[in-house]
Amino acid sequence: MFSVKVKVDKFQVALFFSWLAFTACAFIFLTIERIAEFDPNGVLENTSRAELVNRIFANNQPLNNASTIVNFYQADCACNSVSQNHITQLEQVAKKNGYEFVNVEASDKYSVPSTPSIAIIGESSELIYFGPYGEGLGCTQTNGFATTVLENHLKGFSANLIISSAKGCYCNTGS
Repeated sequence: MFSVKVKVDKFQVALFFSWLAFTACAFIFLTIERIAEFDPNGVLENTSRAELVNRIFANNQPLNNASTIVNFYQADCACNSVSQNHITQLEQVAKKNGYEFVNVEASDKYSVPSTPSIAIIGESSELIYFGPYGEGLGCTQTNGFATTVLENHLKGFSANLIISSAKGCYCNTGS
């Protein structure tokens, strides 16, 4: 049998641990940089469901006020790509069940604190859900808040949720 003797000197050990520490610090820095509060200014705390629906419809003339899903985005938000799987999945479920799916660039007039976010409006113009698509660094900690709420609504359950206390990959709008 072969016997291999490897001699590791102090420099190699120091280099390895330096590399390990640098990698850990870089990972932590980049992770913290991407995690954001969904509603850091508490915009949604004082906004009623009816007021939120009114703002969404008042500023979007093409909406028909019933069975509508509004995807709020910001063109320069890197988190759009992170939520793309949730958006695609929700759009498929929506269209299959007669919901209109609309993309709207977020601005102050909507009371949208961060993007990507979504509003699900039911057939009676009631707010079924407003908030982020998901939670976590890649918005992958959940299967998607919005998808779960919509699927439950289609089965006859209604949650009427406004989620404001989530952390994930969000771009704050300044609202």
